[in-house]
Amino acid sequence: MEQKFIDISVPVTHGMLHWPGDPEVDIYKVGSIKKGDSANISGINFGLHTGTHMDAPLHFIEGADDIASAAPEILIGKCKVIHIQHPEFITAGELKKKNIENVERILFRTGNSEREWFKEEFREKYIYLKEDAAEYLASLKVQLIGIDYLSIGEFKKGKKTHQVLLGNNIWIIEGLYMKDVPEGDYEMYALPLKISGADGSPVRVFLKSVKSDQE
Repeated sequence: MEQKFIDISVPVTHGMLHWPGDPEVDIYKVGSIKKGDSANISGINFGLHTGTHMDAPLHFIEGADDIASAAPEILIGKCKVIHIQHPEFITAGELKKKNIENVERILFRTGNSEREWFKEEFREKYIYLKEDAAEYLASLKVQLIGIDYLSIGEFKKGKKTHQVLLGNNIWIIEGLYMKDVPEGDYEMYALPLKISGADGSPVRVFLKSVKSDQE
């Protein structure tokens, strides 16, 4: 039986949850067939770090690579989904038990995915990656990591975590939703928009089980 792709992106909807201080999501009609126009045409205004999105190194490192520089070799390939048990944050200690020494892409499924967070009001308390865990991942030369809330770092205290990761050329995907995704190995496909000079972009992320391909 052919393995189906798993979409772990969240839908972008008018007025949806966004990071405090970022632009609100405004989806509007420019043309409407019902109103006599020849086609339906929509416009959208929102911050680039809304919903499921990718951080480029430029997000926290001045003069670093922009989102248009993201290489396909980083965005497409084998990845590991790890279930995090700690109810508050991701630590280096927990990661060292996960056998990730030779893994290039890692997605963290935390307690954030126990609810449809993207349909709720913003929460200042969410599960994030601690600085020591970021330093451990950098020592392993991981290429990409992802997490299931709007930021990989702690609310209002996540700058250093971002700098450690992005400063070591670890690209970050934030805003994933992985409630029903088992821990294990997958093929990942994550393609952001090619926005020149931008520090981030919306991204659609799909997983495909590696084990099923071998059956």
